[in-house]
Amino acid sequence: MISSVISVQQLTQTFPTGETPLKNVCLEVLTGEHAIILGRSGAGKSVLLEHLLGLAYPTEGSIKLFNLDVFDPTLQPAIYAQLGVMFQEVGLIHFLSIYENLALKGQVDRIKTLCCQVGLQESDLIKKHRELSGGMKKRAGLARALIHQPKLLILDEPTSGLDPLSSLEVIYLIDELKNQYPLTLLIITHDYQVAAHLGSTFYYLNKASKQLEKIPILEDTDTLQRVPTARAQFLYQWIPFHHNANTFENYFLLVSD
Repeated sequence: MISSVISVQQLTQTFPTGETPLKNVCLEVLTGEHAIILGRSGAGKSVLLEHLLGLAYPTEGSIKLFNLDVFDPTLQPAIYAQLGVMFQEVGLIHFLSIYENLALKGQVDRIKTLCCQVGLQESDLIKKHRELSGGMKKRAGLARALIHQPKLLILDEPTSGLDPLSSLEVIYLIDELKNQYPLTLLIITHDYQVAAHLGSTFYYLNKASKQLEKIPILEDTDTLQRVPTARAQFLYQWIPFHHNANTFENYFLLVSD
């Protein structure tokens, strides 16, 4: 039986101001899945990420990673040991070199090999944050997220701030890495190209309902006729995704709020 790596049940967050960015959010990500959470700016993606990492506490609901309560401080070390994260702003310590950032994880014997896998040169290891291009920062962030060989990798807007060519390079790099490592992957993004190339299951964080909606994968255009359109204001957008570089066999439907 395939186990659940991420289990979110009826997650609700209401701030003291009365704002409710998340309402009864549910999510199950199974071992080996490559899950994508799409959503507009301001939909609550960052708030959801904070809760997934145990950095914020919900008004209601629960989150388990590896079947451990992420809000239990005594269990968080065991969770974080199996978890790799690349934040939107990467999060490198600015006054440390790439090598020093990676060495903080303790597995220095893997640094050179891993940097080669993410497309960094050995000469790049001595560079600090201010010396890195946007693409290099993302590569270094990926290396840091993978250095301790996690079972779950969470990527927050992995192409944010990159030009189109650099974005594609990072997408192809992540695609290679997820094939090299036995990872469960969760990507939070508003970039349709990221979803198109890297996802196997898709969710949309609806800004209006505050809930996660699973996006159906459409096998062919005839399927569109079978998808219910309960609200006339739904906007349908077709986004191709492929399982290799040569074919575009399936489409998924993004229902926009």
